[in-house]
Amino acid sequence: MHFYELHEGDDDVFADLLLAREDDMDPEEFFDLVQSIRRRVLDSFEQNTLVEAIADELERDHGFIAI
Repeated sequence: MHFYELHEGDDDVFADLLLAREDDMDPEEFFDLVQSIRRRVLDSFEQNTLVEAIADELERDHGFIAI
């Protein structure tokens, strides 16, 4: 099991999420994936925070589990 963290930016309400995944992912690949999801959902997410919206996408489409 491999663990990953998502953090809100300095100007946002701080919300951190921990994610788990069976397969290891290169840090740069994870960063690129998160950034692409962020750009896609930034103006349309319905969750309380952007981090939650990104985590939902990672769970649904990429095999991550939010802890």
